Amino acid sequence: MKKKMTIKKHNIIVRRVTVPKELNNTQLKIGMKVEREHTKTINYIKQYLKSYKRLPSNKQIFTSITKDHLKEFPNTYYTELIKLEKKLKKK
Repeated sequence: MKKKMTIKKHNIIVRRVTVPKELNNTQLKIGMKVEREHTKTINYIKQYLKSYKRLPSNKQIFTSITKDHLKEFPNTYYTELIKLEKKLKKK
């Protein structure tokens, strides 16, 4: 069974999305707030699409997302992420 989740921006309902039952709603809400760090990438994609009438390549998108993450912790983000993922998989 799927549930509807309301996405709000400035207390205005932007859209309703369907959330698979197996997802943890608390984690989903937290993740949606955290992933706002990719706003610059989303804006880049929108601008690219507007200018070139096509999406940027996967490589361009992945590079932009990588830069979003490296702004947080430039020297350790990915090495720490790999360690964390390995630790979580062991649980």
